[in-house]
Amino acid sequence: MQLTYDQPLPRAALLDTATAYFDSASAHATSSKILNLAAVGRGRALLDAGDFAGAGAAVAPVPTGFEYANTHSVTTSNETNGVYYFNWLSKRWSVSDNEGGVGLDYRSANDPRVQWEANGNGFDGNSPLFVLDKYGNGGDGRAAPVPVADGVEARLIAAEAVLNAGNGAAMVDTLNALRADSTGNGGGQPPGPAHPPHPAPPPPLAPGSPNPPRPPPARPPPSTQSPPRPSGRRGCCRGRVACLPRRGPRRGGRRRSGARAGRGAAPPRRREPTPACRGPAAPRDRG
Repeated sequence: MQLTYDQPLPRAALLDTATAYFDSASAHATSSKILNLAAVGRGRALLDAGDFAGAGAAVAPVPTGFEYANTHSVTTSNETNGVYYFNWLSKRWSVSDNEGGVGLDYRSANDPRVQWEANGNGFDGNSPLFVLDKYGNGGDGRAAPVPVADGVEARLIAAEAVLNAGNGAAMVDTLNALRADSTGNGGGQPPGPAHPPHPAPPPPLAPGSPNPPRPPPARPPPSTQSPPRPSGRRGCCRGRVACLPRRGPRRGGRRRSGARAGRGAAPPRRREPTPACRGPAAPRDRG
């Protein structure tokens, strides 16, 4: 397969192109699974384009129990769950909390949908590391699947659509329905009384890099309190990020929420050289 590069597309054209691709996928779908996958993708594109009514209509047929996931294995390192690897083993990603003074309180809210634990320091040997118990039930998550799209996200898209139409009560009802469903609230596998041990960390990337072997950490008891009550646009945003942690789709929701809260569009991220090129650095916070 050979890739052909073209000129970058403006944001509006990019989203229009994405919508057209999802429409084509729907037209050629031969199973309900692919049809639902295309519908969630179309809903995402329309939501980011500001077509809230269209986004809500696109995901309406998707059942809440639907899921389309990446599969992973421990056969080779290239096949493992990368989110788990970089958080638990490589120690380069951490669960953030009130990042930059405006970020959400992923840790301090004690939201039972976001199960996390402290796990010593990151790969720099200095920065506190917080890991997410989403994959592998808090144990070895190298082979855990990663949802690409699911019915939970479809309901969250619909909730944002009705909120934009001025029906905040319907948004709250949708989020509360997800909160009440312990198997479909987006929190991943529920925490169990025990879990398989984590594999040993990989060897240091370079001689002298701080990455000592560690025993599996003690699991703190899971939070038993209810998730924070949803209200307004920030409540809708919280519902998205709590149900979709460590997944790309929640980033669009954070941008939309920030813009409507009066902060304007999120600034583009400054590209940085990889840690291997710049020497040791603190782990990146990833909510």
